Amino acid sequence: ANVDQFYNLLIYNYKRHISSSIGRRSPWIIELDFAWLSRPRDPRLEALLRFIRLIVNNPKYRHVYFVSIDKALEWMKYP
Repeated sequence: ANVDQFYNLLIYNYKRHISSSIGRRSPWIIELDFAWLSRPRDPRLEALLRFIRLIVNNPKYRHVYFVSIDKALEWMKYP
């Protein structure tokens, strides 16, 4: 698979998550594999970085936060 395919998969899954009523306020978790992060020019890593840039730079997504799993669990306990 290439960068565009992985990117489109991320977008599809994110939009599907936020389209549900619970998804508007619940965490959406992206699981990462160390291999993605350790290999230069891995299409999955490039797609993830492209997705993050979209979310961070688009005012439409100003309500979206990237947090560690610890922070997500804390939020789930005390929203």
